[in-house]
Amino acid sequence: MLVDRRPRFRLHTTLVVVGWIASVVGSGCTRVQPNPSPIFAPSAIAQASTPDGGASMSPSSHVITDSPPATNSPAPTTRPPAPSTQIAIDTAVRTATDRLRVRSAPGVSVASVKLEPLLPARTLLFVIAGPVAADDYDWYQVSPFDGIAPSGWVAAAAHDGTPWLAPASLTCPTPPLDGQAILDLSTYGGLVCFGDREIQLVGDVTCELGDVDMVVAGPTWIRHDRHCFIDLGGETRSFFDGGIEGLGLPTHGRGVVTGHFDDPEAQSCVWDGVDGPPDLALVIASCRAMFVATALN
Repeated sequence: MLVDRRPRFRLHTTLVVVGWIASVVGSGCTRVQPNPSPIFAPSAIAQASTPDGGASMSPSSHVITDSPPATNSPAPTTRPPAPSTQIAIDTAVRTATDRLRVRSAPGVSVASVKLEPLLPARTLLFVIAGPVAADDYDWYQVSPFDGIAPSGWVAAAAHDGTPWLAPASLTCPTPPLDGQAILDLSTYGGLVCFGDREIQLVGDVTCELGDVDMVVAGPTWIRHDRHCFIDLGGETRSFFDGGIEGLGLPTHGRGVVTGHFDDPEAQSCVWDGVDGPPDLALVIASCRAMFVATALN
């Protein structure tokens, strides 16, 4: 009797601790180690906590405190940011203060859920959208590089202009990238440093057949029949087959992977998981940070 012994993989995200995990389903199969802060397949999605009443924010405090329930705020509007809060989309920022609150939506009304934990000073964040003016603050949608802090909306500065977010300078390595250089980029580093520019990655490459379950769908390179990753010595980073010519499966060995972040098809990403759906902008940002390979040598 013929038995299908192809490995089965599951690529999924959690909604509290952000990070892609590739796990094998079935007996006798090799387990792909989880990636706590992957560069090739981040989720950047956090679960909102249960609404716990209104909140207020004073100029001297960056934490939204538990005060008597507030009334619903006017609908947020987009406006040009004040000079002190000008932050570019698709850049990295750090929190310039301690205990900065993240919310599920811009504003401090009861409709904007307070997320946990609070952000410590110098937390590295990727800027997804903004500014949105609400409750006399300019808000930006952000997602953490570390995959631990929540994703959501944060106020950029206090009423007196004191910044709560500040531009972050990343040390971007020179391609081709291998081992530590790939690890150092963390979740959104590749997207911030290289955009959609073609670069090369070097490492021990494995591509093999398997039934892969994903929590996102849309792009043609999100396939359900194969899994590719680079072994960096104790950790692995997934990448996606964006039309690698002559790719044999299975394949394993030292290789050079050519590809890019910010693939145009990432804009078509949608949530396909059981839980959710999370904010679509976070889903698309996650897909934009995936590394899509076009050649393997």
